[in-house]
Amino acid sequence: MTNKLKKTGCFGGNIATAYHNFGSLAFLIETATAFQPPADMMHNELVRLQPGILQFLSLPAPVSGYITDARSGLPVEAFIDIPSIVFPLEETRPSDPKSGRYHLWLPDGTYNITVTVPNYRSIWLEVEASAAGTVLDIII
Repeated sequence: MTNKLKKTGCFGGNIATAYHNFGSLAFLIETATAFQPPADMMHNELVRLQPGILQFLSLPAPVSGYITDARSGLPVEAFIDIPSIVFPLEETRPSDPKSGRYHLWLPDGTYNITVTVPNYRSIWLEVEASAAGTVLDIII
């Protein structure tokens, strides 16, 4: 965790940490009227909320894909910068080092991105973010 996060009061349980460290969104859904409701009330809340949660989880990421090495075809850990968006906590958007998988949670629109991998040349791309999901595999 960076000093910047510590200075702003963000800590391990904070949902901003998931985005900063992994580029993933995290949500905390609070319902009911008590901090720790009785078991039967929790069960009823879960039954009531499950359809909406499942529908939300089925939505595609606005931009996603894999980043791989041009020579070997193996996944690489890349960092994606979106110059038109300011991330005040210096959040990063890395691809997964094991799979090369990345996702960008962006509003609909066209964005210029820079993909950087240590010991590779950086590349610039234009991507179209869409609520329907845009799949863009990147070979670097």
